[in-house]
Amino acid sequence: MVGTDKWWRRMKKRNEYDLHHFGDFVTEAFAYSMLMPSKS
Repeated sequence: MVGTDKWWRRMKKRNEYDLHHFGDFVTEAFAYSMLMPSKS
């Protein structure tokens, strides 16, 4: 099952990239919420 292994490796690599991207988004959102005074 070489094809499946190659596909799994590609999916794993993409998931790691998405997780890294999501982490950056959360960090930016958190920093933004801390810098901006809440209007509520």
